[in-house]
Amino acid sequence: MISHVSIGTNDLNKSIAFYSDILSYFDAEIFSQSSRSIFWRFPQGSMLSLTNPFNKSPSDPGNGNMIMLIAKDKAAVDAIYSQSIKLGGVSEGEPGYRYKGRYYGGYFRDLDKNKIAVFASVAL
Repeated sequence: MISHVSIGTNDLNKSIAFYSDILSYFDAEIFSQSSRSIFWRFPQGSMLSLTNPFNKSPSDPGNGNMIMLIAKDKAAVDAIYSQSIKLGGVSEGEPGYRYKGRYYGGYFRDLDKNKIAVFASVAL
């Protein structure tokens, strides 16, 4: 089981505002915060953290890396995707049915260009 996923940011305060809004859809709560990082805990126990890189080099997204967040339903996917774009995120694929209709999801990049997917399973 994975404890948490950590992604880098170049502006922690802007990223906290962005993710606080997005993660409210998932009932995530702030678990820990310092001047360099923040952790949100999801009701299931896993966590997502944002951090300024410890080596003090600029943060950059890894090619092929993506964080996938499970939304409760199709309407939540649409709302989260739309909100991410309003907050300054960039579309990487509008919400729609994917993988032969097995799930409904959308993709966006956060303020630091990290790729995020939000999806909901669809009953077949």
